[in-house]
Amino acid sequence: KSADEIFRRLCTDHPDKQLNNVKWKEVFINRFGQMMLDTPNPRKIVEKIINEGLEKQGLKNIDPETTYFNIFSSSDSSDGNVFHYNSLSESYRVTDACLMNIFVERYFDDWDLLNSLASNGIYSVGKEGAYYPDHDYGPEYNPVWGPNEQIYHSRVIADILYARSVWDEFKKYFMEYWQKYAQLYTEMLSDTFLAMAIQQYTRQTLTDEGFLMVCNTYYGNKEEVQITLLDIYGYPSTDIICIEQKGLPTPKVILYIPGGTQPFVEFLNTDDLKQWIAWHLKDNKHMVAFRKHFSLKQRQEGETFTGIDKALQYIAEESPEWPANKYILYNPTHLETENLFNIMMKRTEQRMLEDSDVQIRSNSEATRDYALSLLETFISQLSAIDMLVPAVGIPINFALSATALGLSSDIVVNGDSYEKRKYGIGSLVQSALFTGINLIPVISETAEILSSFSRTEEDIPAFFTEEQALAQRFEIVEEELHSISPDDPPREITDENLHKIRLVRLNNENQPLVVLRRLGGNKFIRIEPITFQEIKGSLVSEVINPVTNKTYYVSNAKLLGGSPYSPFRIGLEGVWTPEVLKARASVIGKPIGESYKRILAKLQRIHNSNILDERQGLMHELMELIDLYEESQPSSERLNAFRELRTQLEKALYLPEMEALKKQILQIPNKGSGAARFLLRTAMNEMAGKTSESTADLIRFALQDTVISAPFRGYAGAIPEAIDFPVKYVIEDISVFDKIQTNYWELPAYESWNEGSNSALLPGLLRESQSKGMLSKCRIIENSLYIGHSYEEMFYSISPYSNQVGGPYELYPFTFFSMLQEVQGDLGFEQAFATRNFFNTLVSDRLSLMENTMLLTESFDYTPWDAIYGDINYDEQFAAMSINERIEKCMNTYRGVAFQNSSKSIDFFLNNLTTFIDNGLTEIAISDLPYDIVQQEISQFLQGSNEWKTLDAMLFNLDKGDINGAFRKLLQSAKDNNIKFRAIGHSDNSVPPFNNPYKSLYYKGNIIAEAIEKLDREGQKFVVFADSSLLNSTPGTGRPMPGLVQYLKIPATVVDSDGAWQFLPDVASSRVPIEVTELENWQVLTPPQGKILGLKQFKLTAGFPTEQSRLPLLENSVSEDLREELMQKIDAIKNDVKMNSLVCMEAGSCDSVSPKVAARLKDMGLEAGMGASITWWRREGGMEFSHQMHTTASFKFAGKEFAVDASHLQFVHDQLDTTILILPVDDWALEIAQRNRAINPFVEYVSKTGNMLALFMPPLFTKPRLTRAL
Repeated sequence: KSADEIFRRLCTDHPDKQLNNVKWKEVFINRFGQMMLDTPNPRKIVEKIINEGLEKQGLKNIDPETTYFNIFSSSDSSDGNVFHYNSLSESYRVTDACLMNIFVERYFDDWDLLNSLASNGIYSVGKEGAYYPDHDYGPEYNPVWGPNEQIYHSRVIADILYARSVWDEFKKYFMEYWQKYAQLYTEMLSDTFLAMAIQQYTRQTLTDEGFLMVCNTYYGNKEEVQITLLDIYGYPSTDIICIEQKGLPTPKVILYIPGGTQPFVEFLNTDDLKQWIAWHLKDNKHMVAFRKHFSLKQRQEGETFTGIDKALQYIAEESPEWPANKYILYNPTHLETENLFNIMMKRTEQRMLEDSDVQIRSNSEATRDYALSLLETFISQLSAIDMLVPAVGIPINFALSATALGLSSDIVVNGDSYEKRKYGIGSLVQSALFTGINLIPVISETAEILSSFSRTEEDIPAFFTEEQALAQRFEIVEEELHSISPDDPPREITDENLHKIRLVRLNNENQPLVVLRRLGGNKFIRIEPITFQEIKGSLVSEVINPVTNKTYYVSNAKLLGGSPYSPFRIGLEGVWTPEVLKARASVIGKPIGESYKRILAKLQRIHNSNILDERQGLMHELMELIDLYEESQPSSERLNAFRELRTQLEKALYLPEMEALKKQILQIPNKGSGAARFLLRTAMNEMAGKTSESTADLIRFALQDTVISAPFRGYAGAIPEAIDFPVKYVIEDISVFDKIQTNYWELPAYESWNEGSNSALLPGLLRESQSKGMLSKCRIIENSLYIGHSYEEMFYSISPYSNQVGGPYELYPFTFFSMLQEVQGDLGFEQAFATRNFFNTLVSDRLSLMENTMLLTESFDYTPWDAIYGDINYDEQFAAMSINERIEKCMNTYRGVAFQNSSKSIDFFLNNLTTFIDNGLTEIAISDLPYDIVQQEISQFLQGSNEWKTLDAMLFNLDKGDINGAFRKLLQSAKDNNIKFRAIGHSDNSVPPFNNPYKSLYYKGNIIAEAIEKLDREGQKFVVFADSSLLNSTPGTGRPMPGLVQYLKIPATVVDSDGAWQFLPDVASSRVPIEVTELENWQVLTPPQGKILGLKQFKLTAGFPTEQSRLPLLENSVSEDLREELMQKIDAIKNDVKMNSLVCMEAGSCDSVSPKVAARLKDMGLEAGMGASITWWRREGGMEFSHQMHTTASFKFAGKEFAVDASHLQFVHDQLDTTILILPVDDWALEIAQRNRAINPFVEYVSKTGNMLALFMPPLFTKPRLTRAL
């Protein structure tokens, strides 16, 4: 079902919900639109307060959004005009300055200075006032700032703000607003609570059981769920709740964090929930976001009490006195389930009142924080509208920095409406507050869009969608809208006000269809297609291509021919639209078949997508569809058109420099689209220097994986509504079971069933299996078989050992699984039967997991493990100790021990279990059981539940049918002695063992990752049972892959056939990389030395660098005890007469200067460095680009290199800048890039001269690519 349908069905019978009519979306949007439209706007309040204050003094009004508070460091005058050159240090719109309390905070500073025109003032122009005048006032005045009208002295505005607080005024407005909209806010909370759950459920990040718990919460079913308010050290959060299912031995719990990337997070128990929160608090961004869920009052610190901030810090630091298990949910408060959302509304209101009384901060700050957090709440809910009512089409591109623990303060707002936000410069521009107050216009603009849908029923237009509106107004057929291209002339009508209205398709990257009204000249404003209301700030320009003389329309904010963009932009200029494909692939008299329809639908999705990763994934899927079409219909007359389209897709996806890589990704037999999508993204990131060199190894792994290397051939159809579990595999017609070699219906066990075929036998097998508690997620509907179990789950739980005649599960599941294995043929189970979603998830997950596995090997340090266990005589030392001494050593010195997983090892362990327990054993881990399949059943077994059929069957399998086998006794002993039992085996349809080293590495890495997450915690003492290949090091990519014992810093041991417990040393010969053939050209994606600084145009953001601004970079480059010595060396270089004689300002002088500087550094007794060189692209005009380069010498100190650049003054600089630039090499490269407005710069850590420098240029793939149309 669609999210729309689920939402309507669940809301229809709920009190106060009337969503069972055709206008339900109006009702839903109204909960937001009217409330957002009436939200008090602090920016408007600023304008009101300032202008009322000016009027009282008889002064003229100003627009604080286009007036600026500027601060200068120097100035001069000429001919009666004031010029500020190279000295605009800070500039904010007056609105921003007021909302950030700049005037009030500085009110008692030295205002004599602030009254001076040279120092600061209220001006009509901000940072854009810098220009090059026609009159030459001398070199020290270029560029200049001004002339510019100074509207008022700063003191005029400061006096008004000091006498009348903006935020006090806001508070008054807001309390009136709150009284009016409390009920609507409550309904918004409940609506979005359910909508977010539906979103996660449809994306399969919320289980069936979890979704049912959320629905019970929404409906207020107190008999089913219990709601607890999350608290830390007794401090309750404002809005985070825990949902627990009643009536279970170990209640499952769901954490709901409003604003989180995934608001609903499921856990098996509250212990896991607490550890998850504690782990995320270690990240500062998560910490900042989490604090927002607690009031300012709770965050105070006192002499006799600890506030929430300190408590969270202690938990994140894993302080022994502040364990997460104790202080998270320290004093739980249970909420009334049936009144939950009303309670949350009242808590939000109460928080504002509490925060306003906080004494450690001003009331204005408390109110301001509250207002901004509420605005964030509104914005975070908009994804619900986007999901349920996409027809609204909110024309705002905003991004909130969401974390797992909620919204952080790092808010980024982009789009045409917010260009002026970029005018601010100064120390506060990067603050969370500055970005926060610039979120306010998002609310206003969004509310205006929503308001066009928020009206009474009789006022709702006859048409609802934009397509219907455009078709009716411009008198064209709806289908024709999709065929309009940027090349087509505009369609024009006259509105009721006699304005000319144009319908065009923009020539921007995503090429949206828009309606325009002319403002003047070549400027147009976008208007809302349904209401014809202006979309404020959405300017569009009419431009002419000088080559073709054609007219195009482009959005000002996204002009592709303007500033450079990533060379990896996947443009669609050369890819046919569906309409063009229909024309090129038409065959007279032949209808469009299903395969062709899928190709057209995929092509349309590609053109509709504006997300790079999504687009390239769809393009790979389309190429795969074309390949399958050619395979199934090799003589089709449409093939030539399809092949041409495929070539177009390849050219758009792969740069010319990636031709060799393209062959590896696309032309290897059976390469699937999911893998191609992942590998191309990895290659792009590697080329851009964002990730390590991993593409080559990932391709090798993909080649040898049966799932990754296969194209999708499984099931792409719909799933029946009657299926109540996520479907992984579908066999469309069970008659295929009648085509396999074995006639299972003739086996003696089934003779009495009197079935005449395998397909007739199948329903009975499922019925009998399910009566025994197995294969519960299998259904036959209309002759199709739907399976919700993973292949590996069936592989591990179904076998001759677990399915014996007369046993607890009988023979039926084994017969069923045997039939499945036979019917899959050569294709493999996933390739033959997987659903598209499950198949794509498998492919991307495997590659992602392998990538993470490779990262595990990159920076691992063997030293700590070798220091204890690497002694060549350690095995003799171990053998010399008694058994009790060994156990005591392992559990108290090392935190645990690993055993090779054999029945001998388990028997030995159980015979000595008492001694292990006496030495603090807390948990047992085993790699033979996959955690994602059976960990929940393990927990249920330990709590006394009988619902553990899959686990029980797997134990039969491991113990080869023995009801008293070693593995079963191990689990039973854990239960009897209250010891935690962890399954750490890996499960994603990979069944070991593997002979291939890449597959082994993948399997091993994922088990190690699970072990690290579950076992590597303070206070744990554990015993691990695992295969010997997992315990110690093995060959890895690039370098050796550590084993479980190296990561956990414990010894590996084995119990031999005689029952002797021995140390298992790590074999040094295993510590080698995987042997691969010599690198081919496609594998060299990154230059051998150096790095790309960034794929963008660099520029100065806070004026020219000075000696003072560079000082922190130098000081922070070394430890505090070395700073004085470093500064002494730098001073010596700068004061050296011979060094100063080398200074040169001529362009290109670095070639001759840098070798002389290097020689002088050596003469001065400094350790010579390698130097550094930087090269970048610059635009020459039109679409032409050239490259520039620069080089420098360096010296070494404390293991770091410092650039010494005596020719940097050839580039733009502060007039009083130092003649010799000394900085850490990376900071030097960044400054040179910024001062030169460098495009996609590349740095190598070596000085270059002569031909080496002359030939030095950025990698070709970084060259900016501009759209041909502009």
